[in-house]
Amino acid sequence: MTFPWSPKNLCKQNFVNNEYVDSKNSKKLTVYNPKDGSLIADDVPLAGAEDVDAAVAAGEKAWPAWKKMGANQRRGILNKFADLVEANGEAIAELTRITLGAPYKAFGAFEVGLCAEVRSHTLSIIRCS
Repeated sequence: MTFPWSPKNLCKQNFVNNEYVDSKNSKKLTVYNPKDGSLIADDVPLAGAEDVDAAVAAGEKAWPAWKKMGANQRRGILNKFADLVEANGEAIAELTRITLGAPYKAFGAFEVGLCAEVRSHTLSIIRCS
């Protein structure tokens, strides 16, 4: 699967319960690139209380099944997620770079590597639960 997002095709939805959903809040955010002041987007929806409540409810609903799942299965899911992050790391970092103004090689690559490091710590925690 190709990573669908880019600076010219920003995701402007919330990701809740494994799907992209529109924000219920009407407030929008304007985002500029701090490196050169260029406009990135002026219509990024802000999640409101109702959006947060929906995300929390989805997490609470998913928790019992996750808790019952064996450690090896949870590890497999987290490894798949980490593999996707690594496979799409440059594209993901590009999206964060345009809002932070920092170069990819110095910072974006570090962030992707840090995600993989967090994965190994998370797997240790999963083995203990």
